[in-house]
Amino acid sequence: MKKLPALTDLSFRGVDICEGNLRELGGSFLGRLQKLALHVNEQLGDKGVSAIVDMIHASWGQRGCKLQELDLVFNSITSAGAHKISELTTCSPRLRCLDLDLNHIADGITPKALQGCANSLRKLNANKCELGPRGIASLLAPDFRALTTLNVSNNGLGDLGATTVARFLLRHGGRTLEELRINQNGIKEAGALELAKGLAGSYALLSINVNENPFGPCGTAALLDALATVPTEPMDNIDFSDCNAGDHGAEAVGRLIMRRGCRCVNLDSNSIKVRGAKAIADSIGSSAAMVSVLRMFNNTLGDEGITYLMNQIARKSESVCVLSVDLCGIGVKGAMAVKQAMEVQGTMRVMFAYSRGVDDMNAKVILNEVAKARRGEGYAELTMLEPGD
Repeated sequence: MKKLPALTDLSFRGVDICEGNLRELGGSFLGRLQKLALHVNEQLGDKGVSAIVDMIHASWGQRGCKLQELDLVFNSITSAGAHKISELTTCSPRLRCLDLDLNHIADGITPKALQGCANSLRKLNANKCELGPRGIASLLAPDFRALTTLNVSNNGLGDLGATTVARFLLRHGGRTLEELRINQNGIKEAGALELAKGLAGSYALLSINVNENPFGPCGTAALLDALATVPTEPMDNIDFSDCNAGDHGAEAVGRLIMRRGCRCVNLDSNSIKVRGAKAIADSIGSSAAMVSVLRMFNNTLGDEGITYLMNQIARKSESVCVLSVDLCGIGVKGAMAVKQAMEVQGTMRVMFAYSRGVDDMNAKVILNEVAKARRGEGYAELTMLEPGD
């Protein structure tokens, strides 16, 4: 009889598995697992996590833990369950990916919990885990040597937690971290200034998402200027939407584009006016690096700002491919500038996601003409704006 291969991957997604189900499975095979995913099982909770950790421990024997990926997203795990997870990760020297998103972990992870996998861990996700300053301090206590992705979005880090992240970047994280997501954490100007110190030495960082933190103009500018000073390849993505950047922050975006370059820029809802729009437009027109996506939804650019931006885009052979300027006060003059720029830049897409994004009726007519023409060429990028909307 042919011997079946050893089970190395186990996944339960959205089946509401609980402690009893796990114990019925038996755990003799768990010590051989390399990938374990218990994803969106709300009945699992702390008891279920405790049961599976105990079974994995019992099945190790002399082999030790072989886990490389552990996915525990959305399982109603609290700080008590997090303590149990710590027992497992402490003894997981091969763990490369740990996903704890959407659990009530708070301060449950112990400071030494991830020390055992500090040399192997590459991705650490703790989005919406109710982390505060103490929780993030424990999570980032180890000297990670290989971490490339850190997601601690939608928590309550505040300025103190931001300082902890900055210190982590200054220790070792800045050498390896490629993606940082720290959006929606209540970080203000003081925290942004501390975080900027860590970003200034982040030579590997290519993508950062800090949206919906009230940095203000000075805090936003400090972060962007720190990124601009890093002598490495262009940024892939910066998301500074809803950070109250203002024109001062927009000017810092212009400096980043000029000095380093960035492929995708999101500045939605930042109270940017004509001065800021011109700074960004000048950087796009003068920089050797290409900005592929520029989002400036819900800013006060007006016809003057939009026209200037479009003129700069139109004069560059390789320029913005996707542009969003909803709710920016576009009128007839701005709409004509959009039309002319799209005629010059044949592949550019201008996104108006909502019919309310343009109030001027005559401007809508002009933009609809562009949309119809582009659809005739096989494009469907410019959303149609019905005259009665």
